[in-house]
Amino acid sequence: MRIRLIILGLAGTMLAGCGGGASAPSGEGAADAVASAPAPVTCKSLPDFVAIADGATISLCTQGDTSGTSSATKRTSGTVIFTVPKAPDAVLAWYRDKAKQAGMADGLVTSSSYSARAAHRNVMVMVQAEGSGTQVTLNWGVDGAP
Repeated sequence: MRIRLIILGLAGTMLAGCGGGASAPSGEGAADAVASAPAPVTCKSLPDFVAIADGATISLCTQGDTSGTSSATKRTSGTVIFTVPKAPDAVLAWYRDKAKQAGMADGLVTSSSYSARAAHRNVMVMVQAEGSGTQVTLNWGVDGAP
């Protein structure tokens, strides 16, 4: 399970860094390309065990699921990237408290990340000092409907 959480966290981080080399479509296909692009979801649709720290400036909030695939169990997961005016260790402590309040058990705990899990749900928080605050990458997952 721990390896699964690490892989989920790394996948979210890699996906967040994708792009940069592509140019915007133009001409006749531009409208179709924009219409078919996945749209970020509002952070208001997050599962109840996923909290966003007070004072957060969100730069990415997205989710997806495995419906329509050959997976026997639907899995919904998401990533939220934001900055917050708090120290990295304070952010990790806050998320650890939130996970415990949600009945989740500690998973991976390091100086720059924290993960927790419970039946059919998990969360992973990775932090990095940025200026006077912290950049946070929050990955979460739910088996079944969120």
